[in-house]
Amino acid sequence: MGSNVSTLSELTGPVRNPLLERFCSAEPLAAVADLDETEAFWTNLLSHQLCPPVTSRASRDFDESLALPYLAHLAVNNRTSGNLNALLRRIIKLTDELDDAVLQPLADRQRRSRHLSQLGAALFMARCCIKYLLESENERSLLEHMEFCPVEYDNQDNDDNASVIEKKSSSSDSSPDVSQNSSDNEDNAESSSAAPSSVAADSGTTIEDYVESLIKLVILLPVDEEAFPALLEAINSLLVLLSLRMYHGCKSSAQLAFYQILCAGRCAPYARRLTATLVQRFVAAPPAPDRLVASAPQAPSQVYNAAASLATGLWYMVTLGYGSGSGGTSAASTVSKTDEPTRAELKRNLLSRQSLLLCLALALSPGYSSNEDELDTPYRDALLECDAKLLGNYAGLLGAIATNLPQDEALLLLYLLLHPAGSHALRNHLASAGANNPQLLASLTLPLLQCIHSANTEPQSHRLYMAMINLLMLTEQPDLCRAMHTAPLPGGASPAWLTERQLGPQGTLGSLLVVVLARCVQLNLHKLGRGGGGGYLPSNCMAALANQSTQARSLHPYACQKLLGLLTLIATRIEKLEQQKSTTPQQSPDELAALEAASRSILEVVNGTLSRVSLAANPHLVYTMLHQRAALFNKRLLQNRTELAELAANLLTVSQHFAAAVARDSAAGSAAAQQQQQAADGGELAALPPPSQLSEARIMQVISSSCASFKRERLRQFPEPRFKYVEEAKPDDFFVPYIWALVYKHSGLYFNPARITLLKPAASAASASASASASASAPASASASAPASAPASASASASASAPASASASAARSGTAATTAVAKAAKAATSASAVASASMETTVV
Repeated sequence: MGSNVSTLSELTGPVRNPLLERFCSAEPLAAVADLDETEAFWTNLLSHQLCPPVTSRASRDFDESLALPYLAHLAVNNRTSGNLNALLRRIIKLTDELDDAVLQPLADRQRRSRHLSQLGAALFMARCCIKYLLESENERSLLEHMEFCPVEYDNQDNDDNASVIEKKSSSSDSSPDVSQNSSDNEDNAESSSAAPSSVAADSGTTIEDYVESLIKLVILLPVDEEAFPALLEAINSLLVLLSLRMYHGCKSSAQLAFYQILCAGRCAPYARRLTATLVQRFVAAPPAPDRLVASAPQAPSQVYNAAASLATGLWYMVTLGYGSGSGGTSAASTVSKTDEPTRAELKRNLLSRQSLLLCLALALSPGYSSNEDELDTPYRDALLECDAKLLGNYAGLLGAIATNLPQDEALLLLYLLLHPAGSHALRNHLASAGANNPQLLASLTLPLLQCIHSANTEPQSHRLYMAMINLLMLTEQPDLCRAMHTAPLPGGASPAWLTERQLGPQGTLGSLLVVVLARCVQLNLHKLGRGGGGGYLPSNCMAALANQSTQARSLHPYACQKLLGLLTLIATRIEKLEQQKSTTPQQSPDELAALEAASRSILEVVNGTLSRVSLAANPHLVYTMLHQRAALFNKRLLQNRTELAELAANLLTVSQHFAAAVARDSAAGSAAAQQQQQAADGGELAALPPPSQLSEARIMQVISSSCASFKRERLRQFPEPRFKYVEEAKPDDFFVPYIWALVYKHSGLYFNPARITLLKPAASAASASASASASASAPASASASAPASAPASASASASASAPASASASAARSGTAATTAVAKAAKAATSASAVASASMETTVV
């Protein structure tokens, strides 16, 4: 029977299907006295090898045109028949028989095939029923549907298995939504051993048994052609249960039954093993059977929406602004046409993608805790722990992440693995592997840099923010920074996306990092001090530049020009703002203070390289300083800015030493050399010899030969600039909508956007409001709460702007160890854009 292959339309199309009609009717299957007849019914109903839809477009068509009539009847009749509960118990029974029927090496082949076929069909049917009820009714009603069964069906167990509904609402019958009463019933639930933490009782409810069965299937099912559909359905079923969060966006997960079971109930002990299994499936990326992806297009195709102008608002809202594709595609164009995954893409990454989405949904949704402000679940803890014995080979894990970068899911997984609260094991491995394997380091770093490089052409998004934070966390490790500056660019050439200038064979990964970050600061400098959280990008860029400064070696000439050119640009903007003071007395001082702090940060970066790295290792930096001395030592900029003048003094000392050396070697003779030496002794600038007298090559030779005579003791030592990422107190405000927007877009499941509340305008407007109220005037080394004139090492308080929910904190070495904040990201969507969103969208 398991060999029959049926399409979904054959089972749910316009032709009557008596088996489905019987299941959706008001007649309970439990009323059938003959057990053989009941068994025959389930065998006939579940004997088809279905090929469930694997794209959200196909899922929507199935939901709206094929399954809707049957599901509508089931929703009405199930309160009498309890047939959904019977289906769930059938899944539990098939799972209990898994060892004998499937996992045993000597299991009968025909029985194995039939068992897996029935299991996959049952899981698919249950998922469709639960998702329909989840979208059309409230949580209490859904739980009642899943738990209800006639007395005739299970009279023996019904008294023992106190339902989840009673656990959540035993003290009040007036509320239409059971989760409203969760907090009111804690005492009553605790006294009756029905608190969320007590759902691990041996005699669990059908819902608990069902969830546990799904977890067992994900962990135990092998990845082969016969078991693949059932395994995929088990993962999708868990995603659907967790998607309850999307429809109850105003509630914490502690109030939702499925999260209680998964995070604090009888399923919590499975957390480490389930997480490890999902990560291993992501890394292994086993191919999907051809029959599962046969309906997907062979070539890239696009789905056009006739109401694209109306759908733009909702798509931007649902994807939180990050949904635009690569290559500079605008948000509007992404809405009107959405790329549908090809057959080859689905075959390659279908199970890998679903496994990672489920892993991230479990890890990033806040768990059941007495302190709801903390993002703390056993699944997140399992990822932070990053046990090599559980997660597998670190090299394979990092390689899989690199292959999938800069996709949002891979960025989130990398974020959790690099998180400062996690284990040092993977970070230590990465630091060691990066020095010995430049290719791995490049494969992780280049996609992040490409994201940041495209910041000026694409809407600022969650993806950009996560790329920036991941890069910041990578630069926290000195060994990795040192490895970046010794690692050549892949292929000995700049990546294709760097169109401004090719670095050539002498370019290194570290030089490319400096170029991209300096360019990003330059293009976003106008956002500093403007409010709304817009300064987070240049601020974090400067923090990453500071982290790598003490390890910078063999800097490319273009990298030096971009870095020092920032000082020229900042000085020009400061002069312009000061000139506008007289004509614009109402002008806010925030922008001027932010620019001064940015100037201080860049001077700290250059100082870090000059004072802690041999000058001989960066001759091009010295050469660039000689030719940009007039801008570097702008008297108007340094006047009345003592701290900037102190930082610039080191650059002046170095410049004068090498300027005197160049003069001595020039055709101007001893008179010019004497003039240069007198200028150096007096701390004044003096002109270099005319360019015609010395070639660039000759000047570089003079710089190289003069490095040995320079005494580093002449430089004033400043605290080493070190910045570290610090997560905000409420990271779930950022991560929960983010991960569910990813599930909405990439899971291949269709979720009715009209029913979603987690991503509705109210939540986004609140986030935007929070972001707007946070000051973003200070760069990475400055403070929102510190005075405008506060030094880089001033203590700071973290901003709580919405999409970021995180900050970069600078930990200063030495006695002046303090904290500074890189401002959080601005809201990905504005309140006005979201409020006008249409409830029509295009789906893949």
